[in-house]
Amino acid sequence: MTYPAGPWTPPPPKHPQAMTSLIVGAIGLGSLLVCCGVLLFVSPYARVVGSRAVREIDASEGRLGGRADANAGRIMGIVGTILIPFALVAVVAYVFLSGYDLFWTIEDGDIRWGWTD
Repeated sequence: MTYPAGPWTPPPPKHPQAMTSLIVGAIGLGSLLVCCGVLLFVSPYARVVGSRAVREIDASEGRLGGRADANAGRIMGIVGTILIPFALVAVVAYVFLSGYDLFWTIEDGDIRWGWTD
């Protein structure tokens, strides 16, 4: 015996911040591959926005969607936030092990800095 299909209902609208969290998290982690992690500092923002969106989606009792997008952005934000100290250590190690010396001097009231060979 078959039953007739019920009326089709559209999916709930996505939370406005779900896609924001996903995009910002992807930019943060993607910057590791494209520009050596320069934009990794946006990862904490993705974590905060994604966590807030997931919390609000869960509290909406099905009226809001986009939980997967918000959760993915939150996870990418967490991973990027964890990687920030490692990126800072890598930059400092590169500066000190690259064979160049960073100098700064104060001459005539002006602070001058730069690299020497």
